[in-house]
Amino acid sequence: MTQAPPQDVAVVRLTGTGSTWWDQLNALSPQTLERVSRQIAAARPTGALSPKIREFIYVGVDALVTHLYAQGLAVHAETAVKVGATPEELVEVLQIAASVCVPRWAAAALAVYDELDSAEGAPKLQRLDSETREFGGQLESKTGLYEDWINTLLSRAPAHTRCLLDVVHSPGEPSVLGNKTRALVALALSAAAPIGDADAARSHARAALSFGAGADEIIEAIQLTSGIGGHAFSIGAPVVARVWAERAGG
Repeated sequence: MTQAPPQDVAVVRLTGTGSTWWDQLNALSPQTLERVSRQIAAARPTGALSPKIREFIYVGVDALVTHLYAQGLAVHAETAVKVGATPEELVEVLQIAASVCVPRWAAAALAVYDELDSAEGAPKLQRLDSETREFGGQLESKTGLYEDWINTLLSRAPAHTRCLLDVVHSPGEPSVLGNKTRALVALALSAAAPIGDADAARSHARAALSFGAGADEIIEAIQLTSGIGGHAFSIGAPVVARVWAERAGG
């Protein structure tokens, strides 16, 4: 019979909730569950981030297009609501999850534009009009960064680039999360294994500092997504438990 993890296991202590995969991993390998628990606890040693911001980071990493872990996203969205998150805040977290995919696409797109420079009909560099420059200023004010690739894309394909950046940043609207929280979430998601963009992580860390974040908050933000490999257990343990039960029963 599967036994629930004891209440002193860190994952239970820290979240206040149970999880089927914790139960199944505990039955298969309690020492592994304990190691996972210790890693989760070690990622937040000082509690620099509020429970709500931590859940925002967990929601965001599970929503990354290169991860899309719906089960975890649902658990963390529910926990976020329990600690005071609003639908508007959670939608902005999803927006950030979409935004961290853009820089790597942009790098590839700019490489293609460079190759097409001499081709007929290829987009050429053009001067930014006043409306586009204002858009760029709003983007920098909200995110704390304005990378060279943004300016170059706006110069190459202003209409498309503005629409793309409006989806993932909505520069003309204030952040419901607050600029510091937005930068911390973007930092954590950029550093997570499904994205792994060191340049973006550095830029978002710089932005978070400019918005008043402390080193302890930045360290905790980047550490929170370090254990995403644990989803191998959350998805795999139930499968192994089922296969083993079927073998034992058959």
